Amino acid sequence: MAAFTIRYERWRQETGGIEMQEAARIMESAAQLKVLVAAANPMQLKIVKGVLERAGHRVISSTTADGALDEVESKPGGFDLVIVDEDLPGVGGLDVIRVLRYLDS
Repeated sequence: MAAFTIRYERWRQETGGIEMQEAARIMESAAQLKVLVAAANPMQLKIVKGVLERAGHRVISSTTADGALDEVESKPGGFDLVIVDEDLPGVGGLDVIRVLRYLDS
């Protein structure tokens, strides 16, 4: 499992402000992924989940770090992609990534 960070403003600068529809088109070309999205902000969660689902991916979502970790533990085979908000309530997004890396080792 790989972990990486995308800062939205930096991403916009590097991609020339790629639109959400273009991002969805790019994701459609990928095979169906099993994705976990954890975000504290319900609107962010709705947008990311919607883009991924329209691209044909299976998305599980959580608004807390504990919920995200529970989802990982309860899903045999894990996830192909995990998108985590840094500002999750509880242990926080970076701690979730640390736990996931530990579980994957």
